[in-house]
Amino acid sequence: MTSGLPVRRGGSQVRRRPVRRSSPRLRQVQFLALAVMAMCALGIWNVGASPVFGAHNLELTGARFTSRAEVEALIGLESSPNLFRFGADRLAQELVTLPAVETARVDVRLPSTIVVALVERQPRVVWVIGSNRFVADQDGLLFGLVDDAGNAIPSDAGPLRPTPSPSASPSTSATHETTAKATPTRSGGQSGPAAGTSPLPGAPSLAPVPTANPAATAGPQALRLPVVFDRRAGSAKWGLGSRVDAVNLDAGYRLGGLTSADVGSADLALSVVLDDDHGFTLRPAQAGWVAEFGFYTPNRRKDTVIPTQVRDLGLMLAQYGEAHVAWVWLVADISDAHANSFLRR
Repeated sequence: MTSGLPVRRGGSQVRRRPVRRSSPRLRQVQFLALAVMAMCALGIWNVGASPVFGAHNLELTGARFTSRAEVEALIGLESSPNLFRFGADRLAQELVTLPAVETARVDVRLPSTIVVALVERQPRVVWVIGSNRFVADQDGLLFGLVDDAGNAIPSDAGPLRPTPSPSASPSTSATHETTAKATPTRSGGQSGPAAGTSPLPGAPSLAPVPTANPAATAGPQALRLPVVFDRRAGSAKWGLGSRVDAVNLDAGYRLGGLTSADVGSADLALSVVLDDDHGFTLRPAQAGWVAEFGFYTPNRRKDTVIPTQVRDLGLMLAQYGEAHVAWVWLVADISDAHANSFLRR
């Protein structure tokens, strides 16, 4: 028996969405949006070109050896660059090419200020060449200048340029040994001072070091560092960006840091000179003697012998008296049988 209900047949039913055509009102909204975007772009361009946001001020920190004028020149501050177009990263990369700058950070402060924070290299020793008193960092780079009192002199020398490479440390030659021991007086009690007065060898070491300028007064940040007077012929061409080789840098730091008390001298100050004839020499300001420490090399004669040389110099001055000593040759090689010699004044 069949029911009277209608039979429903299976099958998928597809509903079609009516296509809406853009109305005149929708087209007006689209045109209005495009007009607003164009106005925004024009406004941004006007802001970027507006002199209101031009750089007029520089806030600079961390600069001792770098002049403010040099930083302003790299920024182009005179032309008041717009801060919205200013390349802070580009400027930071240019700043680290300056001799004294190790790292740099550049920020923009609206409406018209550029903030530059420098981290400069740390000076380790004063390296005097001619009338220039350079400062060298731990890698031997000559990156700045100081006056006679140790005050930093801001430099506007510009980015580093290629400079002459440092010459290798001369090895201690047989000629120096023969000259040093031609008329020796052996220390250690085996013989007394040589009779008479012997002439001193001619060398740049004998020329007095420049006296400090009395007009130069030490400021609160004046550097008190070991000082080396470099009188080698090859060093005369050096300037900012040159490098002192590691051996001479370390030897100069060790010797330049000596005090009169370290060698038993009654003088007030000591001077360290480096020349082509005798290597490192040490002399007091008034007493009139010269101690030849010689040359150092990375392998044959390391500067680790300096403490022993200093001890021997002190023993000789104590035994014979610095008023009677003219020139002291300290040993070229430290050994169990080493001996030092000197000329009597």
